[in-house]
Amino acid sequence: MITRPAIGKILNAIARDLEAEVLPAIEDPKVKVTVQMMAQLLEAMSRRDEREVDIIVQESTEVMALAKKVSREHQSAANLTLAIQNCSASTHLDRNYYEALSEVLSCLAEVIVSEGSAAEREALQLLFSQRIANEVSIIGEDFKPIGRA
Repeated sequence: MITRPAIGKILNAIARDLEAEVLPAIEDPKVKVTVQMMAQLLEAMSRRDEREVDIIVQESTEVMALAKKVSREHQSAANLTLAIQNCSASTHLDRNYYEALSEVLSCLAEVIVSEGSAAEREALQLLFSQRIANEVSIIGEDFKPIGRA
């Protein structure tokens, strides 16, 4: 049986080593900031690796359900229909899937903002709020910009 550490564990170990071993040995303040930023990015990548598939599946289900409903109910949804078709041609395992899903969300917003009902606008707002919450969960609630003003 082949075993390997999870990618997230590797990234976290590198971040810990940067902060515990490399950072104390650096005297140049600019280089220290760079190493701190690298460690923070590695930690964010670890969180993303841990959650990405679940986030994409959940977001995809919700976006596509609303998009399909809106595309059936609005005559001006040609771009949305095309975006849905393009996104449906791939799966959440494809590298470009999230970009295609983002295009669906963008086209969905255009239709809803121009002619959607209050309920559709509320549903769209919930989708955007969830996307922001997902990004914050990846970046980390305790994110602190390092060395930047």
